[in-house]
Amino acid sequence: MSSEVSPKLYKMIRDKVLKHSLAVQRYDGQRYRPRPLTDKEIAERLDITETQAKEIRCIAEIDLMPPGCLGDGGGI
Repeated sequence: MSSEVSPKLYKMIRDKVLKHSLAVQRYDGQRYRPRPLTDKEIAERLDITETQAKEIRCIAEIDLMPPGCLGDGGGI
């Protein structure tokens, strides 16, 4: 975590950030809804900075990935 995002802040709003991001899509059978928000819009709704919203979203999206999907780190 960076100095912008403490572990406590991350745990507190991670799910709210994901709810508004494109990482978690909701489909009602006919269309996706509601429209995902930008990092700036998420920040405004949650009263955090845009940088905090972006960092929390990026870390949370990585946390959603199943183990091993990023490879073994061996490169090409």
